Amino acid sequence: MKIENLYTIEKFNVSKEESAIVNGNFIIKIDPLNAVFSGHFPGAPVLPGACTISIIKDCAAKIVGSTVLFSEIIQCKFTGMVDPNIENELEVKISLKEINNSSYSVNGSVSVQCTGRVILKLKGKCSN
Repeated sequence: MKIENLYTIEKFNVSKEESAIVNGNFIIKIDPLNAVFSGHFPGAPVLPGACTISIIKDCAAKIVGSTVLFSEIIQCKFTGMVDPNIENELEVKISLKEINNSSYSVNGSVSVQCTGRVILKLKGKCSN
């Protein structure tokens, strides 16, 4: 689910380990005025879970350098909600390990930048 202008990637850093694992750290800025929040939910906006998963997918794509799709989500645990009027900066930490030329295992987490409160942990596989 990609919602136009919902968020921007403000900063990112990518590092490679010897074991073919690539780590990425991203700072994401949510637009609290985006139209998605008028329906999710009126008067009490919450970042949709599908959008949070999409943020991880887009960060993985930034690391790989091309569009990716999740082929499998092994574990997806939402541990909190995000009110974009209060907590509009998120930190995404992601690790990718190449399985083959176009397939990767993904470990990712999304947390609120100012508090470090984790809102999503995800393990899966993606491909480009």
